[in-house]
Amino acid sequence: MASLLSALWVFWSSITVALAGLLIYRSLVAMKEEDQLFLDPAEWQLEREQRAILTHLHKLTPFIRTLAVVSAALLALIAGIWIYRGVMGVADSTLQPSVLYPGHGPVARSNQPWRRHHQA
Repeated sequence: MASLLSALWVFWSSITVALAGLLIYRSLVAMKEEDQLFLDPAEWQLEREQRAILTHLHKLTPFIRTLAVVSAALLALIAGIWIYRGVMGVADSTLQPSVLYPGHGPVARSNQPWRRHHQA
């Protein structure tokens, strides 16, 4: 179960890094966007540039939303597994120190096959 949790953490962190990269890229592209433009007919090229920037921003939006949802879902899944393991660990009375750490606790050493001494 620990390897599953580790793999989920790695996958979540890679998704979140990609999301952060897209957000930074979007903010860099959006810096060139103007809220209002008052152009005369001679400045038609600026209007075309602004439309290109808006088109580019609109293309990025679905990817950003998808990565944000996947990142949040993975984080919720990781939290759910972590909480489930914690609850089951508290509720399960079989998790005694002798079970977790063989050789410690009330188990006699003669009943432990891995501790038998071989006489030559």
